[in-house]
Amino acid sequence: MVFRETDEIAIMRPALPDADRIHRFLSKIDENRWYSNHGPLVIELETKISNHFGLKRENVVTVSNGTLALAVALRCQVNAPGYCLVPAWTFVGCAHAVNLSGLKPFLCDVSPDTGQFTVKEAFNAIEKSPGPVRAVLPVGLFGEPLPTEEWQQFEQETGVKVVFDCAAGFDTFLPSSPPGMISLHATKLFSAGEGALLITTNGDLADNMRRATNFGFSVNKVSEHWGLNAKMSEYAAAVALADFDYLPHKREQLFSRAKYYREAISNFEGVELQKGFGRDWIATFLNVWLEKPNAPEIIKNFTKHRIESRLWWGRGLHHHPEFHKLDRMNLSVTNKLAPSFLGLPFWMDLPLTDIDHVVSTFQKFLEEELLIRKKNKLPP
Repeated sequence: MVFRETDEIAIMRPALPDADRIHRFLSKIDENRWYSNHGPLVIELETKISNHFGLKRENVVTVSNGTLALAVALRCQVNAPGYCLVPAWTFVGCAHAVNLSGLKPFLCDVSPDTGQFTVKEAFNAIEKSPGPVRAVLPVGLFGEPLPTEEWQQFEQETGVKVVFDCAAGFDTFLPSSPPGMISLHATKLFSAGEGALLITTNGDLADNMRRATNFGFSVNKVSEHWGLNAKMSEYAAAVALADFDYLPHKREQLFSRAKYYREAISNFEGVELQKGFGRDWIATFLNVWLEKPNAPEIIKNFTKHRIESRLWWGRGLHHHPEFHKLDRMNLSVTNKLAPSFLGLPFWMDLPLTDIDHVVSTFQKFLEEELLIRKKNKLPP
């Protein structure tokens, strides 16, 4: 594909299995006439995922979406009023999930070095929380690995329950006793179109979470504890099973484009990719760190050249009207970090000529900005 000035380069174009690759699984649904309620395809999917992570099938719980999955994981561990520590720099689904679980979000700042909510910030937040802290929700940064061992130790020392939001981290997830949520939304590396996984090495917790996704039913269909309807359908499982077989190809395509980006921007001052992205791990969100918090200006410039870019998490949860009045820590790092983290176009069949156009437009912007600063005798 040759770039045309009339084309808009999308920031993302999800690639789910086509109808031909899903068909054999849909045929099984027709044959079984089983459409939901932990059907054969859901069990097959949980088995595949458990084998992938070296676990028993019972340790993997399929859920209809990531927000409900987080709510289930929190509610199955905490049944008392109090706060859940949530990084202010994350997707709004985290705060909605906390509310659904019955806890109150307490917005916390993130590390200036990593952009993630770390154990250090959590200990600080516990001391300053307006009420008892019952849980904490560490969030993987667009697929970056989380230090699960540190958080397990934190849970043991404090008694505060940990739930990992690893929404974009299928390839970097490390199973642990504290449950982790992996999103299977269409925008993720591994997808069901809409869905999620809850994974834990704690078999009793996994059993409670599975029953919670089905109204708290036990085997006799008696609702014995808290629950809601958060089951994954057989149709979503069919998409996920077809996509699972396609993962090696998707990874290969994404790695090659991440490498192309990395080499193209290697000489840009004050611009770098996430640590290890495209080398040690891959996901479907390509973000660059900016030394200067000028992402909004870059986005405006890209828009003029018909290039879509984004602040994926906006300016932080506290800037959303729904969460503006939540109790929170000082969020100075989040306020500076949010406009310093820019999402660029990235998808598995993104033409390299489009990447060239993105990079050249980016470079021209940086050069023009430098000239303006020199002209006005401002620091570089």
